[in-house]
Amino acid sequence: MKTAAALLLLVLGAPAPLLAQVEGELRFPDGTLYKGTLKDGVPDGRGYFQYPSGTQYEGEVRMGERTGMGEALYANGNDYKGEFRNGRPDGTGTMAWILGGRYEGGWKDGEPSGPGKIVYAGSPGREVAVQDGREPGRERPAALDPSYTVKRDHASVGTMLRRDAARNIPVPPDRSYKELSPEQKAEVARWYPALAPGDEPPYPVKGPAEFYKAMARVVSKTLEQGEITVYVLVGTDGKARSVRAIGLDDPEARKIVATVAGLVQYKPAVCAGQPCEMMYPYRLKLTLEP
Repeated sequence: MKTAAALLLLVLGAPAPLLAQVEGELRFPDGTLYKGTLKDGVPDGRGYFQYPSGTQYEGEVRMGERTGMGEALYANGNDYKGEFRNGRPDGTGTMAWILGGRYEGGWKDGEPSGPGKIVYAGSPGREVAVQDGREPGRERPAALDPSYTVKRDHASVGTMLRRDAARNIPVPPDRSYKELSPEQKAEVARWYPALAPGDEPPYPVKGPAEFYKAMARVVSKTLEQGEITVYVLVGTDGKARSVRAIGLDDPEARKIVATVAGLVQYKPAVCAGQPCEMMYPYRLKLTLEP
């Protein structure tokens, strides 16, 4: 009896065999795609995530979370390389903003933390030391209320009312950059995470109103709806060097929007008193209205 009891205890106390990491692919209920190493059926080791938002991640994974060294290419075009913890930048890393410039330094729970530096957009070689991602003595202005609209050129058939082509715009859309007030110029500058003091961003020569009207015509013809962000790289001559459109399911509609944005004439950015290349963004939500 003692021998049998001892044998039973030995069997029950034996450790379960460990499952080795294997390569695999998972698709989650929300549409997230994972390709990489799995442990006990859970992403663990190193792999690639593609999220429904368009964000992508490649790097180390711990128990299903982005933890360790990796790179995230966000849906808005920003690119982070460095340490992650529980899915967020945490540790040391570099965020390169699609609108220009980058932040290099410490991160905590997805936010800049501790000492670091900002490399300004535009002309290379200009940088400043920061603490928690903020320049000493320089505060970001508060956002202005998006209270401006753009009317369509013509009324609809059967009425004399000209409906809105665009709304919820924070600065007067039919004014040039020079015609904006200091507060309105500060609002445009606020869109840029790494714009140096005294620099000017690019801007449509006559304001963005004509582009918004063109977008209303695109919606009317294509019936395409959804959010889209357009990034125009404006050269020193004010002409579009390249255009990138993110969003909308229809690639043809994206192409049309990008083409229209590329035909706009822009005021070039100004860096340290000289024209320089910089991105200009359009962020739109296209909707059909009766």
